[in-house]
Amino acid sequence: MDEIAIRACARSQVYGFLALGFGDPDRVPIALLKREGRRVAASLATLGEAGSLAAARTLRPLLAAMTPRGLQAAYVACFGHTISKECPPYEAEYGAAHIFQKTQMLADIAGFYRAFGLETAPDLHERVDHVSVDLEFMRFLSLKELYALEQGHSAERLAQCREAQAKFLGEHVGRWAPGFARHLRELAGEGYYARMGELTDAFLTGELAALGIENTDGAALRSSIPSEDAPDTCGACEVV
Repeated sequence: MDEIAIRACARSQVYGFLALGFGDPDRVPIALLKREGRRVAASLATLGEAGSLAAARTLRPLLAAMTPRGLQAAYVACFGHTISKECPPYEAEYGAAHIFQKTQMLADIAGFYRAFGLETAPDLHERVDHVSVDLEFMRFLSLKELYALEQGHSAERLAQCREAQAKFLGEHVGRWAPGFARHLRELAGEGYYARMGELTDAFLTGELAALGIENTDGAALRSSIPSEDAPDTCGACEVV
């Protein structure tokens, strides 16, 4: 496997771990999460991601001590039982003030998935813009690049794989997830999700730089979900 393929493989492993780490704790086997957590440091070392590697090493003992009940409690503390007003893990809740904007954004994300023959699993019960789904799609695109390299596909096919990654990162994941991750780090204190936020922010910042995409500072984005004492408007409606 050449260096480019090794990097594509490593990137897919990191994206896969992040997607798993933000997934519904009722659906994520804790043994699988811990196993992937042990592997992610090696992938980051391969990529030369010093900041991300340091964050992964800080996360590792927290993950090793994690129990299913502890993961569920941490998830609810950060994200609640319904859509969190403090730190929603949904892309369309950032910078889309009206239900029409949210609907358009969800349709755009779903369009990316359909373009590659993908759709969310019927039993997922999660929106297409959940951070774990966005990150899983980036994992898929990285694996698609790896497959094209291993199969000796044309330069044009490879370019299509990389352009799709850059486009989805620039228009979606990289637009909001770094800011979400920073806010999560502040909200979660020193726990598991704080370290996941630190790792996600560092890794995506590196990805944006590597792909030559301007970092628009997602920290400037704020959730469009109103606080409980704000008047109820269509902007607060959940789109499914």
